Amino acid sequence: MRAGSLPAVVDPIKLADSGTRLTGQLPVKAMGRLRALCLDESDKVSINLSFERSGDRTLGWMQGTIIAGLQVVCQRCLEKMTLVLRAEPSVILIRAQDREDIIARDTDSLVVDGPILLSNIVEDELLLVMPMVPMHDIDACLAGEHRHRQERPNPFSVLGQLKYRD
Repeated sequence: MRAGSLPAVVDPIKLADSGTRLTGQLPVKAMGRLRALCLDESDKVSINLSFERSGDRTLGWMQGTIIAGLQVVCQRCLEKMTLVLRAEPSVILIRAQDREDIIARDTDSLVVDGPILLSNIVEDELLLVMPMVPMHDIDACLAGEHRHRQERPNPFSVLGQLKYRD
């Protein structure tokens, strides 16, 4: 497939049969759950995925790299930050009717029951590597500036003295 030209809907099993590689970018605005976490819908996700069959041609595989630089809110200082996500999926492609035969393997799998949106596959992989609470590094975070403020006396410390009076 040409670089940059990505289909909206794919059949991963057929892509594995033909040994297809998908390279290009997808817009974050095509991924509803991820878009809800981002400040900028114009962010792009770079993908480089290859679909292939195993050596004995019994199993289909999807593997590659998905990289996104997303504008999100740092949950420590509540300022805008760029969160770089890198997913390296390596999954077995399983037809829905073959689920029980293969599901016991210790490998991640993608159950395929016909064509699916490429953006759904990419979004799922990015959500798996996204931190639960996005934050700047502690040294780069503006919230760290608040820790260096002068210590003020507690206005309620007088109440502690009253508590132990006779």
